[in-house]
Amino acid sequence: MPSNSTASLSQPLCQPSPARLTELSQAACDYVQRATSLDLDHSEESLAFVDHYLHQIGRQARLRREVEELVAAALGVYVGELLVSRFGGRWLAIPTEPSKSPSEGTPLLDSLDDPAGWRVELAAAPLICDPVLWARQALQLGHDDSDDSSVDSEPEGGGLVAPPNLMDRLLEAMARLPPVSEEYYYSMTGRFETVSYLVEILVSLQQESRPDEPTENDRDNAANPQ
Repeated sequence: MPSNSTASLSQPLCQPSPARLTELSQAACDYVQRATSLDLDHSEESLAFVDHYLHQIGRQARLRREVEELVAAALGVYVGELLVSRFGGRWLAIPTEPSKSPSEGTPLLDSLDDPAGWRVELAAAPLICDPVLWARQALQLGHDDSDDSSVDSEPEGGGLVAPPNLMDRLLEAMARLPPVSEEYYYSMTGRFETVSYLVEILVSLQQESRPDEPTENDRDNAANPQ
């Protein structure tokens, strides 16, 4: 999980390979099509098909951990690409900490290829999202395990991170959301709609903190006086 801050979009950071993102997004399309005969068309409406697939998975025995991680990576990347398409932004690769002992752990550069460390940084608002975590949690929903360590807990913020000066108010906004079922909360449609709501809140909070700064409408009106 990254620290409670968002990096500037102009700052060079580690990013997943575009080819790897494309590969995983296509894998998500293949998984859903084979299981449901529904085609993902990279539209926001297609999230309903992803949720239908997740519902089918939930009625079956829990996937093996390695299969679950692969499917979660594919579905998470698909959702993340929709977030980037809707709100602008980019993928970040948050490297895991390398082990002090060469015989333990994974080298730093290799860890950048681990989808568990990938996040989406939005351009429309200072928000970092963890769609791979969301997909992993959705796949685990409804499966009881004797080994609690195998089930990912919900982090504070629900896999969403904003700058420290806005995070408390963001959590307050999330607390005001109306109650929903557990299934909808963990659905990809529910996650996407939550992000849409929080983007609006963050934009509003930013405008409150910079009241003298002209808005986009102000700039348009100045450029096109009547």
